[in-house]
Amino acid sequence: MNKKRLSILLYHRVLDKHDLLRPSEPDICWFEKQIRWVKRFYHVLDLADAACKLQANQLPPRALCITFDDG
Repeated sequence: MNKKRLSILLYHRVLDKHDLLRPSEPDICWFEKQIRWVKRFYHVLDLADAACKLQANQLPPRALCITFDDG
């Protein structure tokens, strides 16, 4: 049985510009760079589709979901 993995990238928010008081939250520029990188290296799925594929053990290689706040 070869179980594939599902990665989930979690964000709370994306800021208009860098904020020194919120260094862990990306600004739009950094977020866009991350998303370009994700699109290049991962197979992005919506959460419902990923859950179905995970349960059926049919995830594509490098499967990833992106969520904001609490999903």
